[in-house]
Amino acid sequence: MHRFKEWTRLMEWTLAVERSGLRAVCIALLAVGLASCASVTTTGPTGATAQRLDPAIVEAQDLARQQATVDPAKREENTRAIQRLIAGLDNDTLSRNAAALPAGDPLYLYVGQALLRRGLPLPRPFERGGWSFEAGNRPPAERDGYRPPVKLAVLLPLSGSLAPAAAPVRDGFLTGYYAESRRRPEVAFYDTAGTPAGATAAYQRALAEGNDFVLGPLGRDEVAAVYRDV
Repeated sequence: MHRFKEWTRLMEWTLAVERSGLRAVCIALLAVGLASCASVTTTGPTGATAQRLDPAIVEAQDLARQQATVDPAKREENTRAIQRLIAGLDNDTLSRNAAALPAGDPLYLYVGQALLRRGLPLPRPFERGGWSFEAGNRPPAERDGYRPPVKLAVLLPLSGSLAPAAAPVRDGFLTGYYAESRRRPEVAFYDTAGTPAGATAAYQRALAEGNDFVLGPLGRDEVAAVYRDV
C-alpha cells in the first residue's frame, strides 16, 4: 500500500509538472520511481528469462571472446585457461550454464566439448556458424593437389543392424589409408549404431573433438539426420 501511495503521488506530480512544460523531466523521474516499486525481469532475444551465469563461466566467456584476436603464441594458453575454468564446475552447474549460454556464444563449443567428455547431453547442437570444417590449419597442398585433412572422422554403424555392411567399407578405407605413402591424417571412427540419433550424436562428437573433415554416415536415414543437424 505504501508503494502504491508513492506511485499515486508521482502520477499526480507528473500531471502538475506536465502542465508547466517539463514533461521530459517528469517522465525520467517517474521511471526512477517505478523502478523502486517493482523488480525488473531481463529477457533474452527469445523472451525467456535470463539466467545468472556462474562466475567461472563469465570469466571463461570473456576469454573465449578474445580467442580470435589473441596473439597466436598465447592462443593455446588461453584455451587451457578456458578449460581449467570449465573443469572446476560440477556436472549440474556445467549443464545449467551450457543451456543458459546464448546462441552464437563462442564459449558454447568449449562447454559442449566438456559435456561430451563427461558423457552428458548437449542442451542444443553445436552451431554450424561458429564451427566449420575448414582447411586453414592444413599444410600446403603438394604439386598434384594432395592435401589431406589434419583430423579425419569416419562415421559408420559399427554396431546395430548395419554393422555387416559397414565392415567392408571400413576395411576398404583402411586399406587405402595404409597404402598411402605420403602424409596421412589422424583418423577416428565414430559408431553411429545405424540410427539417425546415433549418427547425429557421432557427428557432434566429431565436431567436439576437432576433426576438420568428416566421412559418412552410411545409412540414408543417418545422412538425412546429420544434414538436418548442420
